[in-house]
Amino acid sequence: MFGQMRRSFGVLTVLLAFSLALAACDDGTAPGGEGTLSLLLTDAPGADIEEAWVEITGIYLQGTFVAGERVWLLEESTGLIDLAQLSGITMDLVKDVAVPPGVYAQLNIVIGDAVLVAGGNVYTKPGSSHPDGRPSDGLLECPSCTETGIKVNLPGGAVTLESESKILVLDFDVSQSYGLDAGLSGAWVMDPLINGSDFQTTGTIQGTVSLGQDVTLPACGGGATALSDFLPMAILDEIQRSGDVADDGSYRIAFVEPGDYSLSFESQVSFDNGDVLSFDATHPASVSVTSGGVAEADYTLVDASCTPSGS
Repeated sequence: MFGQMRRSFGVLTVLLAFSLALAACDDGTAPGGEGTLSLLLTDAPGADIEEAWVEITGIYLQGTFVAGERVWLLEESTGLIDLAQLSGITMDLVKDVAVPPGVYAQLNIVIGDAVLVAGGNVYTKPGSSHPDGRPSDGLLECPSCTETGIKVNLPGGAVTLESESKILVLDFDVSQSYGLDAGLSGAWVMDPLINGSDFQTTGTIQGTVSLGQDVTLPACGGGATALSDFLPMAILDEIQRSGDVADDGSYRIAFVEPGDYSLSFESQVSFDNGDVLSFDATHPASVSVTSGGVAEADYTLVDASCTPSGS
């Protein structure tokens, strides 16, 4: 069940997106009047994070079907999964689990072990270890990793399940789920941000990133740079989506919930040697994403410069 991966719509840079799948039976219903639920896992790109291992030990629904009771979708360990390797692909977590019909206000993911590799250093949650046996260089704190699990932000605050089959595509969003401790401990903090949207109503933002006239990409970080170092972003309220740029300049942000998104980009990229690559770009101020639609937005780099370490 675990470890099966597949490509989905090219480059996926999504938050936890909810998708409807094919029905379990030919008439679109599941046996016994229950629906079935499958879960896929993916990740949005995480800047400066090389590896982000998590162990999922349980997933459950909770809502108004039977007050106070949990409907478990997963009650066993997945083993450590490197979320950083899931940008552009999805991984099967559970498949066709029977779920009683009802309205569920919560979907929770219980986290066990967790390991982060950033800047070449290994950070571990207490009691965890790197799957390759690499020694820990520091602490990975996870204040929200409690027995109740991490709550997924559901579209509209709840999901309704009836006698049909659904697939939920879950994005752990590494870029917004990890950060350095604001204090002086040197530890990293894991505070997972998990959002959801109905896959069948989601759209896509896509376009190209190109160099403006007389603009060249400087060497930085001890080597050549490329358009893939640029990170376009789409923002809706507190939700931030980002997209990887291919070598040819094309990018794609898939599973985007309908709405009017402000466009932006990561203006600086830091390298391990301390160099900082800075960008300036022109782009549309916003795009409107419709259900099942594709919104086009191109970026043009008007400046790219490198600030050496220590400058």
